[in-house]
Amino acid sequence: MEGADIETAIRDIRGTSVAHLEPNRTKDQNKRAKNTLPDISENQENQNIIWNSTYEFPLESGWALKSKQKYGKKGGGKRISKRVWKLLEEYFLEGDVDKSKRFTATTMLENLRNKVEERELDEEEIPKLQTIQGWISRYSAQHRQKMAEMFLFKLAWNQPFPQTKVVRNIHQNIDKVEIR
Repeated sequence: MEGADIETAIRDIRGTSVAHLEPNRTKDQNKRAKNTLPDISENQENQNIIWNSTYEFPLESGWALKSKQKYGKKGGGKRISKRVWKLLEEYFLEGDVDKSKRFTATTMLENLRNKVEERELDEEEIPKLQTIQGWISRYSAQHRQKMAEMFLFKLAWNQPFPQTKVVRNIHQNIDKVEIR
């Protein structure tokens, strides 16, 4: 009797008493019955339902295939042709030289459409307005960077620093070397 040994050991400890408790299991069974889901039971009426795997599925078959993913295909769209690129660059630089002749994306698009009417360009070559706006923002950033580099290069050539003399001598020597 292991339980009797424990009771005798505890009896000697002052202020401690031992009682035999049994849980009321009928109380817990009532709680479980209340928490069951209403449609899931042991009734046989729901056992005969045949489930169709394509029933009301909102996405078409093969929607999760890797080949249908649109991620990671940056730059996969239509590209601006070289002729259109040169024309857009010409319009941009014309506005850069004379501020009163600045072209917006819409005026560039209108001029490209005029080139189509004059049969200098094909209709398929003309980009969308949004594409031209993106081109302007990218090209202006590149143009600004080129202009800053040119300014710094000219500034370096006009300053009498020892580093620029070395660079100037290197460039003069490179010009003198014949390419064979």
